[in-house]
Amino acid sequence: LTITPRYGLSKTYGETDPSFAVNDTYVIFDYNTTSFAEPKADFAQARLSREAGENAGTYPIYSGDIFEQPMAKNYRISFTNDVRFTINKRTAVINLLETGLLDATPEQEAEKAKILKGITLTSGATSASASVGSYALKAIYAQPANYDLTVIDSTITITARPITLTFKNYEKDYGDVDPAFTYD
Repeated sequence: LTITPRYGLSKTYGETDPSFAVNDTYVIFDYNTTSFAEPKADFAQARLSREAGENAGTYPIYSGDIFEQPMAKNYRISFTNDVRFTINKRTAVINLLETGLLDATPEQEAEKAKILKGITLTSGATSASASVGSYALKAIYAQPANYDLTVIDSTITITARPITLTFKNYEKDYGDVDPAFTYD
């Protein structure tokens, strides 16, 4: 009896692992149908295992508890151990205009904060002497290890600042020198 984990087993970063049950979903049973009874029921309680780790990448899949099953002693079992489990990067899109996630859990907000920590914003409007106008707001970042990150750039607009000058009322007599004019 040869038990081979199915190729292509995967999850996305942040999700829980599949059950790794030893059934047709996760393994391929290869056996001589003329000389053996159907072995699947004998391994219905068995679970595969994989190398520990939660970051995006590939991890070897192990036989788990297949050999400890009560009926395992009735089979000459071969386990194919060159199959790997993949944790895919999670897709993340951050719009520089948005400040929060709608209906976000605290875990999602914490994860977003961790991603944002690695982003530097640049713009021609960053100096105090920037003129009135619109400037591109761009993000500079390295791709995080567990995410395929897309940042939607934006613009920042500097508008004219309103100024109100209030002049004091002055009086002078004819022929006198003008007083020093001031305003508030």
